[in-house]
Amino acid sequence: MDGQSKLRERRRRWIRLSCWLLVALVVVAGGPLGLLIRSARGKHRAVLALRERGAAVRYRDEALPQPDHQLERHEFLQGLLVEVALVDFGDRDVGDDDLAWLEEFPDLETLVLRNTRVTDRGLSCLTRLRRLKYLDLHGTQIGDATLALVAEETDLQDLDLGETRVTDAGIGSLSRLAQLRSLDLSGTKLTAAALKPLGRLSQLRWLGLAEVLVDRATLDAWSRAHSQIVVSSGDDAATASLPAR
Repeated sequence: MDGQSKLRERRRRWIRLSCWLLVALVVVAGGPLGLLIRSARGKHRAVLALRERGAAVRYRDEALPQPDHQLERHEFLQGLLVEVALVDFGDRDVGDDDLAWLEEFPDLETLVLRNTRVTDRGLSCLTRLRRLKYLDLHGTQIGDATLALVAEETDLQDLDLGETRVTDAGIGSLSRLAQLRSLDLSGTKLTAAALKPLGRLSQLRWLGLAEVLVDRATLDAWSRAHSQIVVSSGDDAATASLPAR
């Protein structure tokens, strides 16, 4: 083989090697980038859908989007670069199907569903939301099935279950919430049996128990034994709807 033939062969080898390296680069870099872009598009669509349904949506870094910042003009970039931290559906006419969009926000920290038509079926979305710190389910139709999911929210600090269908049987699972600071159970059908697991919440500092089925004497005794917890009964005269024995 003469010198020219050897040179051409080396060039062909170099071209083949360059092509394989380019393909490898596209696979390695393009795959994650494509996933990131698809994720951002999904989040953008979800934000628009939630806002159409009346939800308030806030991003984690509220200082980032300035009025003249390009992120305010291009919400796709906002979904690409920053995370949604808050979704507030409070007092809106929404139900279970509307919550499907929340699965786009696994890092969501605050979720407000107060006085909505949401049930246990809709709250199955909690399996995708494992960083919640504040959860308001006051006045919804949820019950003990949702409490089993709430108990997996290990970062949860504030929880409102007032006027829901939760029972003594489900409350026990909440004792796993090691970071919980405040809990509202007002207007539920809980009895004195629910007090024991609540006493195991080591970080709990405020507990709402207005209009529950616990007599005043029992609640007073429990409060003395757990003096670090401020118990709100709704009034000073009587805590419960059952008379003291």
